[in-house]
Amino acid sequence: ISRLESRQLDYIGYKVIRAASGEEALKIIESRMEEIDMVLMDIDLGAGMNGTIAAREILKKKQDMPVIFLSSHTEDDMIEKIDHIASYGYIVKNTGITVLAASIKTAFKLHEANRQLRVISDNFSTVFHANPDSMSITRIADGLILDINQAFTCLTGYRRDEVIGRSMVDDLKLWIDSEDWTRLIAELDKAGNVSGRTVTIRVKDGYQKTLQI
Repeated sequence: ISRLESRQLDYIGYKVIRAASGEEALKIIESRMEEIDMVLMDIDLGAGMNGTIAAREILKKKQDMPVIFLSSHTEDDMIEKIDHIASYGYIVKNTGITVLAASIKTAFKLHEANRQLRVISDNFSTVFHANPDSMSITRIADGLILDINQAFTCLTGYRRDEVIGRSMVDDLKLWIDSEDWTRLIAELDKAGNVSGRTVTIRVKDGYQKTLQI
């Protein structure tokens, strides 16, 4: 089956490197990492390392390597073995080259979309933490703080470990008038943004500061 599928994939334009075991697959990954764009992995590889262990080891070496499981097993207990592995799909063997090719194309598209999301996330993180303006990422429902930048610490005196996971309204009581928070959220919900609003907060040392949002 492996040889047949390799020939079929080669025919439609993919270069295939075959491995007869999990151990061999790891050696290939280590020596030819830059050549490999995707891994098709069976679960049952016979004696030695099984497919789930091999996939985990591969992902340790290259976290963003797209892995598709290709197996003849359809039992629930076999499929459950891959639940905690960041794979890009599960294909049953002998479903045909059309299904296999379509699954590979979908996996590549999903992998590229995830890569672009990581780039956007990294760029946002850089801008967020380097921004000279005080900023926090806060859950609207209850004011729970998920992240802050250094400017927030400079403004309020609170370190990151003192505020993450705490509500700026109920726990830290940053807002002198809790109604200011209520009105801000209502305006945000209605208009999608808030600007030109003046609020007063109480910082860590007890002093009050007036801010324009």
